[in-house]
Amino acid sequence: MLYWDQEGLDQLPTQSVSESRERCVDGGSLWWSSVSPSNTDCLRIVVLGKTGSGKSSSGNTILGRKEFKASPGTRSVTKHCKKAVAEVNDRDIVVVDTPGLFDDSLSNEEINRELVKCVSLLAPGPHVFLLVVRIGRFTPEEKRTLTLIRDVFGKNSLHFTFILLTGGDELDHDGLSAEEYINDNSDDSFKSLIADCGGRYHVFSNRIENPNQVSELIAKIDSMVKENGGGCFTNDMLQEKEKETKRERDISSKIVSIWNHMNTTTEFPLQAHVFFFKRKSGM
Repeated sequence: MLYWDQEGLDQLPTQSVSESRERCVDGGSLWWSSVSPSNTDCLRIVVLGKTGSGKSSSGNTILGRKEFKASPGTRSVTKHCKKAVAEVNDRDIVVVDTPGLFDDSLSNEEINRELVKCVSLLAPGPHVFLLVVRIGRFTPEEKRTLTLIRDVFGKNSLHFTFILLTGGDELDHDGLSAEEYINDNSDDSFKSLIADCGGRYHVFSNRIENPNQVSELIAKIDSMVKENGGGCFTNDMLQEKEKETKRERDISSKIVSIWNHMNTTTEFPLQAHVFFFKRKSGM
């Protein structure tokens, strides 16, 4: 059961001692979820993926209802992060849908800003970045997906990244298992994607109602969370990435400044120019 209050905690209904409460933040509103003793903690999921991968549809499949707007086209219909909550197997599941990666209708800055926002939407942080990839459509952009995730969230984010393969009904039609598809029908870059995420993946069919596929996904995510010590990706991790990015920008700025000064100083020895060039280029 969900309680919503904009005034503050004082207005929330009283709960029995046996109930635990999971807090989720949505803008200026406070959501509290009443959870029975048999329930485990709220699971917080960020859905990522290229436009057309089945990202939003997968979020709907997990929630068990059509919450996120989905389109089969190549233009993203998701421009801003959107959060939704559902109870799955007597457990609260919070899903944040994000704009399509590499979408031409949004600038890189706009996409990055929305991706960063998802961490605060799921305070204290998401348990998993669910990277959605459509079977048979591993594009050049998707080969750079993990690099983009690392650039935005930092290298630690890969410990929280899980691959969700959509189009599972196509494998059923071809009589292939997921293992057979990965081992025999995919290229090395696709295999590397799976390997870089610790071999963690699951297959979805968003066209077929099958509650078991959602239960199996949640069980796999729980296993990953356990391997991560039961924690989530936190805002501290994101801030550490931002500090690292700022340090890199400062270093690059200093290098450019020194390089420009060297080029305008006629008395600077030629040998020093050569030495600095070699150091700058890693020669």
